[in-house]
Amino acid sequence: MPHADPQKRREYQKAYQAQWRKDNRSKWAEIQRSSDKNRSETKSRIKAISDYRTRRHARQRIHVLQQYGGGKCLFCGDSRYEVLTIDHIHGGGSAHRKEFYGKYKNIYDLLSRTPFVPDTYRVLCWNCHMAMTRYGVMPGGSKFKTFDWWESFSKLRYREGKQ
Repeated sequence: MPHADPQKRREYQKAYQAQWRKDNRSKWAEIQRSSDKNRSETKSRIKAISDYRTRRHARQRIHVLQQYGGGKCLFCGDSRYEVLTIDHIHGGGSAHRKEFYGKYKNIYDLLSRTPFVPDTYRVLCWNCHMAMTRYGVMPGGSKFKTFDWWESFSKLRYREGKQ
């Protein structure tokens, strides 16, 4: 039997396979592609990829939030990761999203890959961001209106519209 010695057999097989891959490059590439495709579609591989992307996004987000606001809301000081957002100081967030759409995955991906621009972005919590964006209320500057005020305001507007 040729190469009865296991070590010599391994060396022979390794050399033979290397030569075969070299001689049949396109066939080898096709085999690799199908193997990679099958491997990437397994449940464990899908979960591993998903976990990796989640961790990468968290790292990017933490980096950007620390860089632009020290990891807390500029107005109220809330530091809960889940509620912090990036605000365009001078507005124009919608136009900016259209501009980088397709080049970057999200605003955190963009800001983590571009130079630091402190006078363009800031960190706000969701409540302060929506108060400013929707109602023009500057948290810390002007006072928030109460729920009762908004309720009476909405009723007045509704009645005025009906008449």
